[in-house]
Amino acid sequence: MALAGMGLGIALAGAAAEFVPVHDVVAGAGVLGTVAAGPVIRSVVRSRPSK
Repeated sequence: MALAGMGLGIALAGAAAEFVPVHDVVAGAGVLGTVAAGPVIRSVVRSRPSK
């Protein structure tokens, strides 16, 4: 499933780069990746056993 999501992201980035400057697409992908990592990090931190 992760590879399908990555492929979809690459396809969407390529399509977006047809209409906006590439540097904006790369910056947007970085922002989206950071935002998407937030819930994952919170989930991992919460699942750790407390001491």
